[in-house]
Amino acid sequence: MQRAEYCLNNVKFSPALRTLATGDSSAQLDPKVADLLLFLIEQYPEVLSRDEILDALWQGQDVSDHVVTQTISELRKALEKVQPDAKHWVKTISKRGYCLAVNPEASVETQENKGLPDQQVENSQPQLPAGSTFARKAVGIFTALALLIITAVTVNHFHTQKTEPSAVAQVLYPERVSFLVFESVPSLDFMAFAE
Repeated sequence: MQRAEYCLNNVKFSPALRTLATGDSSAQLDPKVADLLLFLIEQYPEVLSRDEILDALWQGQDVSDHVVTQTISELRKALEKVQPDAKHWVKTISKRGYCLAVNPEASVETQENKGLPDQQVENSQPQLPAGSTFARKAVGIFTALALLIITAVTVNHFHTQKTEPSAVAQVLYPERVSFLVFESVPSLDFMAFAE
């Protein structure tokens, strides 16, 4: 079964469900009409003759080529139902056949949906709560603030670190001991050297 979906401009086509849909409206397609649209999508941008369409969709059945004209007409009506100018998306090329005039874009099937029946695939999409956009923005802002605070603390730490302690030597009792007084290291008030 086909689970891919296609977008034709803003119209979504689901071959598995045989539906065309936009945000406002949708249309259910007959099986052959859906097969025709899928065939046009798969062969895009090729021009397909009546015989190619008959061979692909009716596979040797004894039908006239009028059935292609009728199916194309039904497809155009369904497209027009969901999007007023969409009926022009299926072009008739004189004495050659038909082609799709818009670039179809396939949606990507996720690994987790492979092997599920079509109804389960449709229902397996995660439903986000109403406030999820706000929650995502709040988490993003919180993360940015946390990174900003960490950066500020790190920069402050490196800028306030003292360089090597400067020493001022004072000589008290020069005949016996010399003292070094450290101005920038509070734990070392002085150091004595004896001769």
